[in-house]
Amino acid sequence: MMKRHQQRQQRGFVALALMILLAGFVAMILTVLTRTTAQAGVGAPGAPGAYLSSAEVAVRAWYRQNAASIDSPGFAMTGPQILAAAGVMRQYGLQAAVSDELGLPCAGGVDTCVAYRTIALWLPPGSGPDTTVFDPTTGKLTPAAHVTWAAISGQSIEQAALSQSLRALGDLQTGLQSYFLTRQQDDSTGTTDTNWFRASPCGVASSALPCVDTWTAGDQTGIPALAGIDAHRFYDAWGQPIHVSNLLDSSSSATPYSMALKTVTPWGTTIEVEAVQPL
Repeated sequence: MMKRHQQRQQRGFVALALMILLAGFVAMILTVLTRTTAQAGVGAPGAPGAYLSSAEVAVRAWYRQNAASIDSPGFAMTGPQILAAAGVMRQYGLQAAVSDELGLPCAGGVDTCVAYRTIALWLPPGSGPDTTVFDPTTGKLTPAAHVTWAAISGQSIEQAALSQSLRALGDLQTGLQSYFLTRQQDDSTGTTDTNWFRASPCGVASSALPCVDTWTAGDQTGIPALAGIDAHRFYDAWGQPIHVSNLLDSSSSATPYSMALKTVTPWGTTIEVEAVQPL
């Protein structure tokens, strides 16, 4: 009788040990699964961090597309209005703020100084008050503890647009000077006294460029066709027309002859170059 009791007791111990071992194994599996799920959630669509990153990308793209109006004196949109314009649906309590115009005046020249704004985005902490502070006069964001945030500075966007616009002006300058040189070399008289930048008299058709007495959008003149320059090149990086004149700011009556081209930045700075007769 004692032997049977001992056997039952041993079987009970074995069963208990198996149950403990199984429970430990299940706990280990659950722990691994929990960690894996947590790691996947960090970058998963809909997670706060990923949501903020996508919002930042959308606002930055919107800034690039609308840089001409954003950094003009009349811009007055608020943070929430910017989110709506950029197509960002507000989740997780997303906050947005935009600075005043920054960057001007600066010590550099017209080829380096730009006006820009900073747009700040942040997600308030999960608990407790949001003490985040944004200073619109400097564009500085001071986030509260446990706040996820991002800042979009328009400085690099506007500097890229300015550089591209300067290249566009330079390319037109080179193209017009090449046109002048070609006409000058083809002239059977071999003289350098003809102003190929401006027809004379103005009302008579010739191989010289038509008279443009006032600042006029280049693509709205006969210059692109005569000079062999695509009319689409008479635009700056902000989508604004480059204006031309072969009377204003030009040498139209004495060599070296010249004609002028200009554009105006969104913040009101005039950038002007001259195409000059090659001698």
